[in-house]
Amino acid sequence: MGEWSKSDRNGDHLVYQGDHQDHATEAAGRLEKMFGLWSRFAAEPPLRLDAQIEEARIASLSGWATRPGPREHEESSDAFRGAFQRDRDRILWSAGLRRLSNKTQLFPAEHDDDLRQRLTHSIEVFQLASTIGISFGLDGALIEAGALAHDIGHTPFGHAGENALNKLLNQLNRGLGGFNHYEHGVDVIRYLEGPYHVSSATPFEGLNLTPELCECVIKHTYCHRGSAESFASEQLLARSKHRDLIKSGHCHLEGQAVRIADKISYLISDIEDGIRLEALSRSDLLSCRFFHRPPLDFSPHPDGPLSQQFAEQRRWVLKILMEDVLQASSRRLARFPLPSIDTVRSAGDYIIQHSDEMLADIEEIWHKLQEGKLHEDRRVVSANLHAARVVAELAIAYSVMPHLVEERFRREHARLNASSYMQYYKDKAGNTVIYRRELVAFLPIHVMIGTNHRVGTEIEVRLEDLIMAKDFVAALSDSRARLFHRQLVEGR
Repeated sequence: MGEWSKSDRNGDHLVYQGDHQDHATEAAGRLEKMFGLWSRFAAEPPLRLDAQIEEARIASLSGWATRPGPREHEESSDAFRGAFQRDRDRILWSAGLRRLSNKTQLFPAEHDDDLRQRLTHSIEVFQLASTIGISFGLDGALIEAGALAHDIGHTPFGHAGENALNKLLNQLNRGLGGFNHYEHGVDVIRYLEGPYHVSSATPFEGLNLTPELCECVIKHTYCHRGSAESFASEQLLARSKHRDLIKSGHCHLEGQAVRIADKISYLISDIEDGIRLEALSRSDLLSCRFFHRPPLDFSPHPDGPLSQQFAEQRRWVLKILMEDVLQASSRRLARFPLPSIDTVRSAGDYIIQHSDEMLADIEEIWHKLQEGKLHEDRRVVSANLHAARVVAELAIAYSVMPHLVEERFRREHARLNASSYMQYYKDKAGNTVIYRRELVAFLPIHVMIGTNHRVGTEIEVRLEDLIMAKDFVAALSDSRARLFHRQLVEGR
């Protein structure tokens, strides 16, 4: 029972203590049991803030993981994604990534619906590189972004289109720096991708990604040793328009994971697609040491064709290659007492890399099967010849007649005329470029309505028009490039 007592202060009134407190507590308990009001709203909210997300992300990483640097153009956080997550998401929503679904990997898709295209290849690189990253505690979001973006600079028809643009640009004036898909990949994400610069709210060009992702894209095919001097990393970086953004030396480990995953993916995909189209035989495989490694067995099999046999054993091929990368890379990392990005950049060779024995086997596959057989296949050669013509002639035609480039692309690209991107080319070639008469012989512009060009003479074009044409053609999918070439050059 409760009892009455005088107030502590002046005793001029009575206060009842005891039972009403017990009743209130009991009533509150019943309400909480029925509705859970206090526990529901008193608990910590399930939504984590960006600081909590970043703390959890860092806690999951090893000392070898890369930390994001500042973006070229300062942006505020969106409060629920880290910097590399935002990079990955911007790549996922980009037009450049979507176009990879219709760009050739090795064989044109018209030969078989199941052949790989650039987007399929990029997803395979995503999976393989992520496995490597998890094994060494690297930043998964950076790896995912790098894997998806690494080929975003590819032209239609893959390396054939890339080679055509490279040779065309190197014939003009002082060379214009040529063309390669890793340099152009950074062009795309730093300057050309449209969604973030068509709005007055975002006055900068491109996707404004971290320098670490840009480095991953531009360095995924770099060579650091051997005889490929023209592809030595420091030489390429010295010629790059992005040298103000990209650090010298070896790429961070996330980028190295993307690089080796890229090599594994196209090695397997080239061989599998080559077998599928009967460009490679069983004896071709067995001529290489790698395909004698246990548990692989490519001896004649009565129950199915070689394509089925390879598909059944692809997991073992992947297992052999991936285990070698993980074990060899682990041994290299163990030599360094403390994790450090400076250690990675100044290392004498790649850290995320195959063993020397496996590299020798892969080199044999490259020379005997990929370079020696697949690249000489008549379907690949004919596709390359067609691609070289389509890409080069479209680039020339659009630069001579820039008003035929799609209006939206022209409007967006015009924003770059006063940028460092365009200045890079002006410093190399000036304000105009000259096409020798043999380069424009396929265009009968001397008889076109409204022109006064004389047959057999050179043509002078504005540099801005050439760069716009180059960028427009490089962005096209295979099918659109063929369509535009039929319409513009062939008149069909």
